[in-house]
Amino acid sequence: MSQNKLATIGLYLWRLLKFGLLFGLIILPQFALLLPSWFPKNYSPLTKIAVAWLFFSLAYVLAVFCLFKQFKPRKLAPIKGKMTNDVIVGFIAFLFIKILYGFISNIQTTQNDAALRQMFSLSTSAMLMMTLMTIFMAPLCEELLFRGLFMQYFFPNSRFLAIFFSGACFGAIHFHNGDDLTVLLLYMSFGWILAYYYKKSDNLLVPITIHFLNNLPAALVILLSNLA
Repeated sequence: MSQNKLATIGLYLWRLLKFGLLFGLIILPQFALLLPSWFPKNYSPLTKIAVAWLFFSLAYVLAVFCLFKQFKPRKLAPIKGKMTNDVIVGFIAFLFIKILYGFISNIQTTQNDAALRQMFSLSTSAMLMMTLMTIFMAPLCEELLFRGLFMQYFFPNSRFLAIFFSGACFGAIHFHNGDDLTVLLLYMSFGWILAYYYKKSDNLLVPITIHFLNNLPAALVILLSNLA
């Protein structure tokens, strides 16, 4: 095997390692939800909550910093003109796929959604963390990783493969034990829409906004149902 091929293989293995480590970083803040239960019982509730929020905040600062450090060139620009149409059409496509999924699947909720609801109900502090995470941080971090960095690291010369595998990876991380294959296809479809509009607009803010608009209503519904 030539040195050029070995160098290419080494480069992609290094990118896979970095991608895996960055994925670990974006799920790290979720452990803040469990921190209060790990403290000894003699610790005050206020101390537990303060430490959990400190960990939550620092973990996201670290994740976002590392993601932006790797994301080059930084394709983030204000949404205007045709990009506004991309956001609207992309969001409508999300709604259409959800309706279609409702017709073809007998499952009322995915395991991912069930896990989110469970985490929302842990405590008032966890509910507020989950609201911030679902509405703001998940769209930002997941789009930086699965669109921005994935397409920067892998298949840079193939639009189709970049979109396909970006969506496939996005679907895989939202697929949980107990889900059927329609759930995998559902989340892969979401990933393909987000990847397509990133490629089309060449602006990461477009899929971030579509992702945000998709998460916002569901998160608010869960939040309000827990507050009731």
